Amino acid sequence: MCCESVLKHVLLFSAILFISISCEEDSSVPIVGLDQTNPIIEIIEPLKEEITSETFEVLVEASDNIGIEKVELFLDNQLV
Repeated sequence: MCCESVLKHVLLFSAILFISISCEEDSSVPIVGLDQTNPIIEIIEPLKEEITSETFEVLVEASDNIGIEKVELFLDNQLV
C-alpha cells in the first residue's frame, strides 16, 4: 500500500512537471514572419537622362529594414 501511494505521487508530480515544461515559451527560437517591407533601391549613376556608351558602370544604393544580402542587375533578362 505504501509503495502504491508513493508511486501515485511520483507519477502525479511527473505529469505536472511534464505539462509545465511543455507549456513554457521557447525564447531561444526567434519567431520570423514574412518580410512585409520592400527594399529601397536607387540608381545613382548613370543619371536618368544621361547618354552612355556600350560599356558603363552602374552605381546603386540599396537598403532594407532587415538587411541586404546581395544586389543583382539584369539587362534584358540577363544577369550582368
